[in-house]
Amino acid sequence: MTPGGVFIVLLLVLSLSRRLRGVTAYKDPERRFSRAQKAETLRRAGGRCEHHHLLYGRCGEQVRLEADHVHPHSRGGWTDLANGQALCRRHNKTKWAKVPSNSELRRLARRRTSYFPPGVPAQVVRRAPKGSQAPPAASPPLTTLLAPPIPLPIATPIPRPAATPSSMRVSTPTVDQCSVRRFDPPRPVEVLVEGVWRLGLQHGWRRERDTWTAEVSWFAGYSTNGGRQIAEVAADRVRLPSLQDRP
Repeated sequence: MTPGGVFIVLLLVLSLSRRLRGVTAYKDPERRFSRAQKAETLRRAGGRCEHHHLLYGRCGEQVRLEADHVHPHSRGGWTDLANGQALCRRHNKTKWAKVPSNSELRRLARRRTSYFPPGVPAQVVRRAPKGSQAPPAASPPLTTLLAPPIPLPIATPIPRPAATPSSMRVSTPTVDQCSVRRFDPPRPVEVLVEGVWRLGLQHGWRRERDTWTAEVSWFAGYSTNGGRQIAEVAADRVRLPSLQDRP
C-alpha cells in the first residue's frame, strides 16, 4: 500500500472512532426532560441559550429555548439536570447527535460559573451513576395537574357560654375565611409578568373568601434577590406550560 493510501485509511479510522465515541448499549428509558426539569434548566441558564461560538461568544437568544442533552440521549446520555443545557431551537438542531469531548465539557463548566446561580453545580455528568438506572417514577396525569384546587373546609366558630354582664364587651368570634393548599414539590407553571408568560414554580394556592391567589416564583434577573422573585399573584396570571412547548 502506498503512503497516500495509508494516510487515507488512518483518516477513515479516525473519523469512525469519533462517530462511535460515547456510544453505549444502555439508553435512559426517559427520553424527554420533564416540565420541571426544563424550567430549572432555563432558570439556571438565565433564560438564555448556552451555545458558545469561538469568535462571537455566547448566543444571545432568549426565546423559543429548549432543554437539550449535552451528551446526546441517542449515545447513552442521561436525562437529568446534570446532563442538560438550554439551547435555542436553531443551535439545538445544528448540534444533532454530536458527542462533546471532555475538554469541551470542561470549558462549558468554566463558562457556567459566570452565569449559574451560586451553589448550582456547573459540571456535566454524561451518564447515570452505576446502580441508579431504576425506572423513573411516573409523572402525575395531566388531568390531575389541570384539576382546580379543592377548597379546604372553613373553620366553624366554637360556641361560647352565655356572656355575663361583666363580659359583655368581649368581641364575638369570627369565622376563618382563609384556606391554603401547598404543592410539595412545587409544580412548574407559567407566570404572567409585565405582559410576558415566564416559566416559574407554583408553591401553593391561597383563598381568602371568594378570591384565589397563587404563591409563585420565577427568574427575574440576577440583580434581583439572586435571580429568584417570589410573589403572590392573581389566579388568572398563572397557567400550566402549554403542551406544544414540551421538548
